[in-house]
Amino acid sequence: MASDLYSLSTLPLVVQDSILENLDRRSLVQVSLTCRSLHRGVQKYLYCELHYYRPYRVLVENNIRCNPMLIPYICSFTSYNPSFLKWVWTQTTSSLKKLELQWDYTVETNAYSELLVSIPQSRVDKLTFALKPALEFRILSSRGVFNNLTFLYLQNHATWKYPLQTILDQLHAPSLEILKVENLTDWRIQWRESFDDTMPNLAGLSLHIRGGDEDVVMFDSEEDYETEENMPPSNVKWDTVLTLYRRSIFFEMILLQYSSNPFLDPAPSYASAHQLDPVLLVQWLVKSSQFLRAKQGIDYFCVWFGDIPLSDLTTILRSIKSMDFRPSKMELGLHLPLDTTPSIADLLPDNIVELELTSPSDGFLDPSVVPECIRRLPNLERLLIWINAVAPRFRSLSRCTAAKCSFQSLELEGRTLKAARGSDPFWSVSRRPKRDIDKDDLGDVDDLEMEIKEWFRLSTSLKYLEIIFKKVEQFY
Repeated sequence: MASDLYSLSTLPLVVQDSILENLDRRSLVQVSLTCRSLHRGVQKYLYCELHYYRPYRVLVENNIRCNPMLIPYICSFTSYNPSFLKWVWTQTTSSLKKLELQWDYTVETNAYSELLVSIPQSRVDKLTFALKPALEFRILSSRGVFNNLTFLYLQNHATWKYPLQTILDQLHAPSLEILKVENLTDWRIQWRESFDDTMPNLAGLSLHIRGGDEDVVMFDSEEDYETEENMPPSNVKWDTVLTLYRRSIFFEMILLQYSSNPFLDPAPSYASAHQLDPVLLVQWLVKSSQFLRAKQGIDYFCVWFGDIPLSDLTTILRSIKSMDFRPSKMELGLHLPLDTTPSIADLLPDNIVELELTSPSDGFLDPSVVPECIRRLPNLERLLIWINAVAPRFRSLSRCTAAKCSFQSLELEGRTLKAARGSDPFWSVSRRPKRDIDKDDLGDVDDLEMEIKEWFRLSTSLKYLEIIFKKVEQFY
């Protein structure tokens, strides 16, 4: 290790910087502690992003107080202590662009107002903080406070839970591009003409909502509210979505019970019933996910579909096939209907790097569907498949492979077949405690393992494959 660090210290500074920039935080700490000549160079990357360091808060704050020269390195910072942040604010803070406030409930309200008033004099353009009652909320409408912000993340207080309309009516942020709000119960929007002046550059709205916490006003009736889990999005919710759609403002809503935007699955049927173009609506919903991830500096985005009819799935896939997602990569999740044919592979975008397939809940899918998807996706790196299985002998209830398989017993629930390019498949148990399965504990799986090996020969990009057998109850 010491000789490696010595070799690193003899490299040109540009090369050193390139190497240090790609080290994780643990490695940076080790280099900082073991190589004096590299110590100063490491600080630039070790202190660049100071987030979620609460367990080491005292150590970090003491280091910075003892060496204020570290402050210009800080570009992204989570504040747990308003007094420490106030001290940092008096130093040179020209590099700080992203700030998150995680102050506990004992912090006095004037601490927030003092900080927010100082924002325009800084270079901060991304701000996260929790909405509080009284002064801190009213300051949203103060002219000049948020003039430089491009990203604002408001964590709605669990007790007060301001409606989205109230937040928008108060907010004055002419540079704001992305607004993210957490913990809403009422997220209806009535667009005001004044928003064109107070938020003229708003390009994306991201809502994080706790499942089951939405207010009854978000549903078409009290009966729908009571049966929320089994209901598609209400017309009330669609009204807000369409308000944003018609103004070309990208939108996403993240719910705990959904893996993706809950409006994507019903989009084709809703559009048809309301004289809308389903292609444009679907493309806007998918592009919203890509846009909002890209604005966070993330070069991939996820699109997950639920169990929807093949006709709707085909409409959605046809809509996104022609879209240009460069340079973003896609993770796609599909519930394959029983009548899926291999031609579905022609509808999959080329930028897919991870594909997750759930086989039909009860039935045998055309075994050429999966191989065709592998063959047609030039950038596919990872494939994950879910298959239902039942007693006796833990046989497949649903299947998407040509090979049959069954197991010796039901004792080892959650069997998983894993395979990587260049190595033999191996089996494990996903339930705790996780462990590999001895070959003697298995049943008739040889044909399946051979088929998996053949799949790797269909693609030069595929690196990893996993099949999970999920135990389900079968009713007769």
